[in-house]
Amino acid sequence: MQNWFDAVHQIDALSDLASFAYANPTFTFPKLSDTDHVLVAEQMAHPLIKSTQRVSNDFALSGKGRLGLVTGSNMWGKSTFLRTIGINLVLAQMGAPVCARKFELSLVQLFTSMRTQDNLEENVSSFYAELKRLKQLLDLLQQGEPIFYMLDEILKGTNSEDRHKGALSLIDQLIKENCRGLISTHDIQLSALSKDQPNIQNMNFNSSIVDDEIIFDYKLSLAPCGSFNASKLMEKMGIIKK
Repeated sequence: MQNWFDAVHQIDALSDLASFAYANPTFTFPKLSDTDHVLVAEQMAHPLIKSTQRVSNDFALSGKGRLGLVTGSNMWGKSTFLRTIGINLVLAQMGAPVCARKFELSLVQLFTSMRTQDNLEENVSSFYAELKRLKQLLDLLQQGEPIFYMLDEILKGTNSEDRHKGALSLIDQLIKENCRGLISTHDIQLSALSKDQPNIQNMNFNSSIVDDEIIFDYKLSLAPCGSFNASKLMEKMGIIKK
């Protein structure tokens, strides 16, 4: 009977995958690369955003030790972009089509540090929870499997000096290991690392101010962040007076 139940579960899973593919005819089945550390996507978007509202981006991050440093101000779409890559990687590795025109990847173990929270019962602050998560990543790297990591708003729970120091040390370790991935941060100074580290690729999203309104295009740019909008957002909310 156990074999029967296993067969039913497998048919159920395959049926769901088939339904997902049927419901999304514009999605593409990914191509699996025989080379390690490959990820190339064309017109990739988040599958849970309505097709009329999606903003697609081309993206590539291939090669051992490669790190995409996503800088930018608030509401630019950094976290959504990380989730876009993550959910498409999950879909691709489970045999489903992805929300992209083209998607080529090598098999990886996905690791994320996003939305870390405090825990009153365990006396754990949100910052310490993030540190524990990062320690899990470093321990996982010692097992030798290729890893694709996504770290959102790295070390956000501490002061700017300690955050910068900790981020520098972590990045220095990651670019030497059997992994690659993305780190989003408000620490613009980190973008200078790409001058001496060819494994680091700067990325950002742009915004513009038109008629006193902030306009976001959610298009990826391969450069450090060059503008900020936090002051304008606080001004619009009445926190900063004109």
